[in-house]
This record gives sequence, structure tokens and C-alpha cells, in this order.
Amino acid sequence: MSEPASRGDLPIINTLYHPTFLTESREEVAKFFERVFGVKSTFQRTYTSSPALKYDEAYPLDYSLYTWIADLWFDAIDPRLYNFHMSDPTRSLNRLSELAWLMRDPAAALAACLKAGIRVYSQAGEEVREVSQATSEAMPGIHWLVTEPADAGMTMLLLMMDQPLGDVFGEAFEDPRLIQHYTPPEYESAGPLTVVRTAHHTILTDDLERARRFVRAMGGSEFKQTHNAALNTDSTWFDLNGVVLEYTVPLDDSSQAMAEFRRKPFGLSGLEQKDVYHSVTFEVADLAAARNHLAQCGVGLEADTEHLVLTDPQDCLGMRWGFTDQPNRAA
Repeated sequence: MSEPASRGDLPIINTLYHPTFLTESREEVAKFFERVFGVKSTFQRTYTSSPALKYDEAYPLDYSLYTWIADLWFDAIDPRLYNFHMSDPTRSLNRLSELAWLMRDPAAALAACLKAGIRVYSQAGEEVREVSQATSEAMPGIHWLVTEPADAGMTMLLLMMDQPLGDVFGEAFEDPRLIQHYTPPEYESAGPLTVVRTAHHTILTDDLERARRFVRAMGGSEFKQTHNAALNTDSTWFDLNGVVLEYTVPLDDSSQAMAEFRRKPFGLSGLEQKDVYHSVTFEVADLAAARNHLAQCGVGLEADTEHLVLTDPQDCLGMRWGFTDQPNRAA
């Protein structure tokens, strides 16, 4: 495998690929998205049937359910069907587990991680020291790095496809981000929740320096600190090439946020997370309309403030969704 050419001083991360949610029923997730968000989902088998994709025959081809929500591609995985390296794939069912990112250059990403003291692994679970080790089990041409939670807080998947393989995948998976020279579109509010775009991703942590180390290694920056009244946590906000991450520290031992932080999930790698991926929040055009629609769907709220609502995971198959009319963005 040839090593990709350097891409200069561009950020290591191109964009977010997808959140990873581990589920025991992709069918129920699909029904939830259609009922609550008004969007349809697609089973992985629909995409992987494309003759243009030449997978390893031993690789599983139907463990995911993909859903576009405005600019977010949400990946709901049944780990019992994936299960390469998790010793117990049922440990983290019905929870967010990790984030997958599209990187620009695996050689640069590996060098940045090693320089920052962040260990990375291959999909096979072997520690990667040379970029030639970073190959997906699905097929050559897919570059795959997984961060060590003790060093990065979570298992962050860093992914890149060689061109023209990215073009082939982009066409087959109906994902224009994988196609060369893609320019993000402008989104308008849509659906009964009036979703406009992703606002931010919330991660519970007790080690902000570890969070800073990962974000800075990937070319991101910190832009403000706030108190999160809905969770009773103190938040530090980061921008990673346009993706906003809220790393937030629980303050009260008896709070829901602290209880969730103590209940560590496991990533697809089988590694226990140190930080906890708490929720995904969307910017909406009409928060009152979003509140009303959630109530009509029988979705309760775990938090309800003037500019942010957070759903009860018991009504959302284990997932927490946030909706806000005042998104936090870097200047």
C-alpha cells in the first residue's frame, strides 16, 4: 500500500463521519427516526450490495443502520453482528459509544497522535506505529486508526479512503462527503422538529487536559467555557474543523450526569471508555414546535431550559437528543 501524500498544514480532521450508537434493534431505531424525526433510515445491506464494492468475503456486511438527519450521518450498529474484537458485544447496548471522523491523511494523523502521546490501534486491535499497519479489514484502500481511550478519552475512529475508492463509496453509500471536491450545502429547517443542522456533541469527562490533547492534535481549538445548567456541569467548548464538541465536567456526585459518567461504555474495539459520549444536540428553527412534537410522540424531557431541551433516553431507545435555538459556535 502506498503512503498518501502530505496535505500540508490543513487540519488532520476533514469532518465528522458519524456518531456510533450501539443498539439491540436496528428495526426499532428505524421506526423511531421515522416517527419522531420524520426521516427514513437505510440498512447497510442496501449499500453493500453494490457490485462496485469489493469487500473481503469474510467481512460482515449488514451490522449498521444509517440515517441522515440534516448534516449528520447517524450510524446505529448492532455489535452482535459486527463483533470482531469486543469480548462481550452486549455490554454497551442502547448507548452512544464513540465518534468516527474522516481524516485527510493517515500518515499525518498517525504522526500527530504519536507526537501527542496518543496510542492508536488497527481494526485488528494491534498497536500502530507505521501507516502501513492502518488498513481496514474490509478492503485495502481504507485507512483505519482507533485511539486509545486512556490517551484520548474515547475510542475515536479515524478513517480515510483512497481516491477513487472514496468516489465509489460515496456513490454506493449515497454519501457525497466521500466524493472528491465535495462542498457542504446550506441546510434549511426540516421535519416536525424543525432541525436545521447539528449544533454540538456533548462528552462527559473528568480530564480536560486529555480532551485538549486530542482536539489540538487533530487541529482543533478551544473557544469558550460555560456552565451547563441543564446538566449541572462545567463545559469547555472546542471547534474541530467546524464540528463543535462540548466536553463537560459533572459537579454533583448525586446528579444524573455523574451517574451516567460512572457507567462507562465500551467501544467497538472492546476498550472501556474513559470519557462518556452523552448526547447529540441539533439546532432547530422553532424550539417550541420541537417541544410540542416530542410531547405528541410521547418523548419525555430529561432537561428543559429556555433555549435547550434534552430528551429522556428511556423514551428514545437509550439515546439522548438535544434541541436548541441558540447553538454555540466558534467566532
